[in-house]
Amino acid sequence: MRRLFRLTKALFCWIIKGCPKAKTAKKRMQICKRCGFYNCGKCTICGCTLEYKTKMKTEECPIKKW
Repeated sequence: MRRLFRLTKALFCWIIKGCPKAKTAKKRMQICKRCGFYNCGKCTICGCTLEYKTKMKTEECPIKKW
């Protein structure tokens, strides 16, 4: 239930701000893949699918790596 709430909140913020895409999405994904909390494309801290989260300019890493 918490994941659904976080997803809804993230999408709402992203849409309200005009759906900005992060120019650094590839760099963000590289950082995630080297992280100990990366597991099969997901962050084990927040539970997000990183393929999408890294592309959303309004999102950030839960442990402030990007």
